[in-house]
Amino acid sequence: MFNDYYMKLVKCIDDGLTCNEICNYLNISRKQLYNFLLYLRNDGINFNRKYLSNGVLIYEPVKRNRELIKDNAINLYTEYGSSEEKILVISDLHFGNEKERIDLLKRVYEYCKENDIHVIFNTGDIIDGTFTKGIKERDAETIYKQVKHIIDDYPFDKNIINFGVLGDHDDSIRIYRNVNLKDILDNKRHDICVGGFNNTTINIKNDCINLYHHLNGGSINNSYSPIVIKGHSHVFNINKRDDGVIDINAPSLSNVSIYSKPACLLLDLKFTKGYISEVEVEEISFDDKEEIIYDNKFEINTSKREKIDYVKYEKSFVKEREEFNKVEEVSNDDLVKLQKKFELSRKRGKLWMKN
Repeated sequence: MFNDYYMKLVKCIDDGLTCNEICNYLNISRKQLYNFLLYLRNDGINFNRKYLSNGVLIYEPVKRNRELIKDNAINLYTEYGSSEEKILVISDLHFGNEKERIDLLKRVYEYCKENDIHVIFNTGDIIDGTFTKGIKERDAETIYKQVKHIIDDYPFDKNIINFGVLGDHDDSIRIYRNVNLKDILDNKRHDICVGGFNNTTINIKNDCINLYHHLNGGSINNSYSPIVIKGHSHVFNINKRDDGVIDINAPSLSNVSIYSKPACLLLDLKFTKGYISEVEVEEISFDDKEEIIYDNKFEINTSKREKIDYVKYEKSFVKEREEFNKVEEVSNDDLVKLQKKFELSRKRGKLWMKN
């Protein structure tokens, strides 16, 4: 406890070093870093993770109790003044099922690297769980094999971060074996950030996107999001509701669906004054060859959301936003300098916010 090596790690966190910089400085792998950080938590040293839309992950010390995230919301920090973000959406991977397609998941990662995309949304059923194949699949050995499979074989890239929600298959191992996939990913794969089961809200700039996956007895949260992305159906469908919300059913990136080929979605988000004002949605299949199956743009009315009394519904959320809005804008030249200098990494973290 609190040996010299761990104190170096604590110093790295205090200095605001990124995940990649800590690994380089201490000459350790990501897996080793995750284990060391878990030891720090066990020793009472708390920290939060700050996720940037360029794929950077920063660990920050917890200075006040209210900084501890207690709900299913995740903050995705974007560069100040940016007006566009591209995000890949995948769903229903069903790791452990004979119809899983890890080869396609690896192709998704290649596509992200080729197109400078650093954020992936995952809308649930990451593993196959227990009930798809019946009672026999509820034994501990099968469950632990699936969990190890996701930890070891889910692709990794130091510049790509996954944000997700967990679904009914993921929850089944918690029901039958008290195995919580959220806690496991939180400890073992910091690049896969799961908000929770059933619903996860991704706060981005002044807006948010809701990720949803069916859970018995669950329901969709009213997060005032202009975009709701759902897993579970395995088949792509998109609809602009009467209230203006873009309702998306994400396709499965596996062979579990008999109605459609495995695919993913590309979201090209446009922002006006920090609110999502347009989204272009592409359905892309990598099954036989790269193919765009669907492509359409949707305009989103921002005026309604600007008038919502967030203080009435989400007081703590608004207070958090107000703090982020105090970050000062910087020039592109300053940004380049900060990105190049190791010792200024903490200041780099302050350049990212929701506006």
